Amino acid sequence: MEPERPERGELPQDRLFWVLLTIFGSMFATGSFIVFQNLGWGLFELVSGFLGLVVLVRDRANVNFLRTTKIPKLPGVPLRTLFLVLASATISIFVGHTISQIMTIQTAVTQYVLPRSLTDKQADQLRELLSNHKAYSVTVKANPLDSEAMEYAAQLYNALHGTEWTVELSTSNQDPNTLNQGLCIDEVGENTKPKFDPKDDPVELLRQAFQAANIEVNCSGGAAAGEYKLFLLVGHRPLVMNAQPPVLVACTPISRQL
Repeated sequence: MEPERPERGELPQDRLFWVLLTIFGSMFATGSFIVFQNLGWGLFELVSGFLGLVVLVRDRANVNFLRTTKIPKLPGVPLRTLFLVLASATISIFVGHTISQIMTIQTAVTQYVLPRSLTDKQADQLRELLSNHKAYSVTVKANPLDSEAMEYAAQLYNALHGTEWTVELSTSNQDPNTLNQGLCIDEVGENTKPKFDPKDDPVELLRQAFQAANIEVNCSGGAAAGEYKLFLLVGHRPLVMNAQPPVLVACTPISRQL
């Protein structure tokens, strides 16, 4: 009698191999796109996917999975295997590209659409740095007609209020005005400014605190006349948020150029 041939079709371990191959392939392909958006997660996806693929292929190469079949073969490789590999690669690239597009859209929404906000972590970092230095007075000022700026100013006020600093929230229409774009550190009465220790200068402390908390500061300015007072001017939301690391540049309020 002629011996029975094994039925064609994949064994359970074969199906598991292709499922895992698609999963790790998707991780590897996703990581290659995400690494340009988020280096940490991108590297994690790349390394995890690559190691998974290496282990799978290594183990697969050590198993005699070329069973008797009538499907045409290349030297030592079933043609069906090549089709499955191509299908897995196609799905992996599609998934990776789709996730990359989602992350791109999310980044664009954050930069161009969402209102500014202070996270709990940022508020804690702000309090931590300022609490380790001498306390001063600062006025957080915003335009009451700008609801987004008012909400952001209130969040800054609450964060600073948790320190030893004396904090005031103002919506006055007197100088300094809030026509600036973004967040501005402003000094009034620079001629009467007390002689602070350079390492405890209130302006420098605010800059360091905002930088440590990754809070974007868009400008700084000041006026020579008047009694010394320190302001945080919360202007209208910049067109683009967090497109590059915060840079402090000197700016002069519009009303002072008249």
